Amino acid sequence: MMLLRRIWGYWGFIWFGFICGVALVLILPFHLFCPASYDKYFQRYWYQVLGRFVLYGSGIFVRRHGATYYEDKAYMILANHTTAMDIPIQAIGIPSAIPFKFLAKSSVSKIPVLSSIAARCAILVDRHSAESRQAAKQALFEAIQGGQSVLIYPEGGRNRTASPLAPFKMGSLALAYEHNFPVVVNTVVGAHRLNPVGKYLELRPGIVDSHWSEVIEPKSYASALAFRQGIEEMMLNILEEQGGS
Repeated sequence: MMLLRRIWGYWGFIWFGFICGVALVLILPFHLFCPASYDKYFQRYWYQVLGRFVLYGSGIFVRRHGATYYEDKAYMILANHTTAMDIPIQAIGIPSAIPFKFLAKSSVSKIPVLSSIAARCAILVDRHSAESRQAAKQALFEAIQGGQSVLIYPEGGRNRTASPLAPFKMGSLALAYEHNFPVVVNTVVGAHRLNPVGKYLELRPGIVDSHWSEVIEPKSYASALAFRQGIEEMMLNILEEQGGS
């Protein structure tokens, strides 16, 4: 069984690389000739197409639960994070195909061509630099104020602990609370079983469950700390009920 998972893992890795290569070629004309005002159209439709190609080609399917519709406006999307497949899972699972940017490691900016493309669909941040974190926080504020949804992993990266969730960082949550940005929460259950943490070349086909909350107003909580605790409890309850811990 382990051998089969390893073989499927190599296939998934090759397939992912192939799709990314093809996507890069197809996206270049958009990147070169379309103004920034077209970015949300790209996010809405390309995320859906590429996400399905990546996941379905790897034998991974998404079962959605919870909210089925969101108004077409800007949200802060908070999600748990365990595998490299999480972004395509969120891309094809989000109700109403809401377009979004996501926070990404600044290491992407070191890759020629890809860096300028990534800047149009992501907010890049070096988590080891206080200056970079502050700049990303400002970019996050401006994006949501400008009508652009942003996907954030409040754990600060992939959860590599034995716990269902890693401790949440307060930065983006405090920003959401301060400005009362509308928030939706996505809890992905079961992804770590298909692609175990730290084992990039171990993959198996299967179904992941993607739970979407109703829209949340941060100011409905007494404080930013209470808001953070409420989001953590919401995710933990789903993970424990669905056996995703």
